[in-house]
Amino acid sequence: MGSSQSAERVIPEQAVQDLHREDRILQERTEEERDASIIRHVHHALRHYNANDEGLDFVPVKPLMAAYVGFRGHIWVHVSFLARRSKITSSKRRRGKDDPVKHFFAELRYDHHFGTPTVETCTIIGKWPA
Repeated sequence: MGSSQSAERVIPEQAVQDLHREDRILQERTEEERDASIIRHVHHALRHYNANDEGLDFVPVKPLMAAYVGFRGHIWVHVSFLARRSKITSSKRRRGKDDPVKHFFAELRYDHHFGTPTVETCTIIGKWPA
């Protein structure tokens, strides 16, 4: 049996400093820079959602957040964003200012060999307060 110290994982000080530096960089980004880094994931997710739910085409309103994790050769991205129904051109109904903005969650998986993601899920999780 090994000592209790050998069972503990010791993180080198340099690794801790690197994590703090990355965290600072993320916090220093402007809202526009953050949104720009997330919006492509939002577009992939909404294309998937709109293709599977015909007649309810949504367009992005605002990216909210993204979280990234690497697992088994893939990069997984969780995104949260706001979207609303796109304009309807028929005379039956036109999108008005009263159309609610919906809160979406999506999970995308990027294979390290290919640039195009697989959208694992994209769903409306609630109504955004007006």
